[in-house]
Amino acid sequence: MAGRAGVRPLVVFVDDAHLLDGGSATLVHQLALTRAATVLVTVTSGETAPDPVVALWMDGPAERIELGVLRDEAIEEGRGHHRRGPGRPGRLGALPDVHTG
Repeated sequence: MAGRAGVRPLVVFVDDAHLLDGGSATLVHQLALTRAATVLVTVTSGETAPDPVVALWMDGPAERIELGVLRDEAIEEGRGHHRRGPGRPGRLGALPDVHTG
């Protein structure tokens, strides 16, 4: 992955990291630990994550940030930013339906 990124910073996003198998969780942990990539993971509250994922914020380089349910205003603000910024239009359209989980 890093080779394909070239000089651009590599960012790896893993949604529902509590569902990762051991090997995938270890890979994500190693990417963060070695700083080969900036890693952003989500874990649903109340779910048990694999040890390498938990180690990201317990022992390692990550900071754990607890997020609550997104308010509609925050979603609209994100939509406005997305429309002005780069990327594919319409990707945030499903957020109101999934922001509570």
